[in-house]
Amino acid sequence: MSGFWSDNINKILSCVLFLALLLYGSAAGAENCIETTHLTVCDLTRGQLSSQRFNELANQAQQALDQVLKFWSADARVGKLGKIWLEFEPPRKGTYGTQFQMGMRNGARVRVVRVSGVKKGPQNMLHKLTIAIFPSPDKLIRCMLGPTMEELFGNRQSFPMCGYSQDSWVLAIRRTGAYIPLPKIGPDHESWGMTGTPDGWARVTDDWKQHIAYAEAESFCKYLLHVHGTEKIKAFYRLSNQGKERHWEVFGSTLDELEKNWIEYLGSIQTAHEKEIEAAVKLLAKGSGRTCPARLGD
Repeated sequence: MSGFWSDNINKILSCVLFLALLLYGSAAGAENCIETTHLTVCDLTRGQLSSQRFNELANQAQQALDQVLKFWSADARVGKLGKIWLEFEPPRKGTYGTQFQMGMRNGARVRVVRVSGVKKGPQNMLHKLTIAIFPSPDKLIRCMLGPTMEELFGNRQSFPMCGYSQDSWVLAIRRTGAYIPLPKIGPDHESWGMTGTPDGWARVTDDWKQHIAYAEAESFCKYLLHVHGTEKIKAFYRLSNQGKERHWEVFGSTLDELEKNWIEYLGSIQTAHEKEIEAAVKLLAKGSGRTCPARLGD
C-alpha cells in the first residue's frame, strides 16, 4: 500500500512541477512583450535586441500604424479582433521579410505580423500591418492597400522596392521581357512564386517570379490609388472581400482596360525614371534571388 501512495505522490509532484515550469515559461514569454495602443509587440530574437531598441521598434511601429489608420480613415478594430500581435524574430534562412497570418495567441484567434530580421531595419512591416487592418484571402487585393503605406511611411529598402520605385521595376521588367499580364496573377500564393506551409506561413519557391508579381501588383495598385483615390480602393476592397470575384467595375472599367491605362501611364513617366530602370535591369540580369540585396540577412 505504501508503494501505491508513493507512486501516486511522485506522479502528482511531477504534474505540479510540469505545470509550474509551464507557467514560468508563459510568464517569461510575457516579459518579452509590451503593449501599445493597437499592438502587442513581442521580442523573439533570443537576445539580439536590446531593451532600448525593442522599445524604439514598438513605438515606431505604433506611430507608423497611426499614420496608416489616418490615411485610410480606418479603425484598427481592436475591440472586435483584439490587438495585432507584432513579433520580431531573427532573419529566416538569412533573409529579411515580414508575413501576416491569423493565428492563436493565449487561446484566442488574432492577427499576427511576424518580422524576420531587424538589425538593418524591418522589411515590409508597415505593408503587413496594413494588411492586418484590411485582411483578404486574395493576395492582389491585399496589395491594393499595403505597399503604398510602406513607401510613404515605412522602409523604402523593403522588397520589392529595394530602394527604387515600383514603377521603375515594372518598366525594367517590361524592358527585359519578363512581364506577367495582370490576369495571370491569381489570388493565391502559387502565381506569386510562393506556397503555403503547414504552420500557416508562406514559403518562396521562385524568387524571380515573386519579385515580378509583387512589383507589378504594387505599381498597378499605386496607380489606381493615384487616379481613383482612397474611397474607391476601399469600396473595391469591401465588395471583392464578400466573395471570390474582383469587382473592377468600381473603377468604371475592366481589368484589361485598367492594365492598358496603367502601362500607358508608366510609358509617360519612363524618361524621369531612366536611371532607376537601368539599375533595376542590371539587378534583374543577376537572376533569381539577387534582385533585392537589402533582403539578405545578417
